[in-house]
Amino acid sequence: GRCGAWLDCGALLLLSGSRLADAGGRGGQHHQYVPKLVAEISEVMTLEPGDIVSTGTPPGVGAARRPPRFLRAGEAVNIEIEKLGVLSNPIVAES
Repeated sequence: GRCGAWLDCGALLLLSGSRLADAGGRGGQHHQYVPKLVAEISEVMTLEPGDIVSTGTPPGVGAARRPPRFLRAGEAVNIEIEKLGVLSNPIVAES
């Protein structure tokens, strides 16, 4: 089924207020990457409105950072999407 409408908007990933990733809207890194990705996928399959393409984790997170940076209990990961709002995920210790 349909997941949502296409929005050409920026997105930020913040860890406890510190910017870790910025996928700006027009002119941003993802604005140029997404059309190429859709074109390549469309060569081998048909994409329908609402399809989700999962691209994995961007470079420079977790163990790939120098120095490595991992999530800690008490922190919050916020994803701010322009025109939509904020998704906040608190980090809790494993029990």
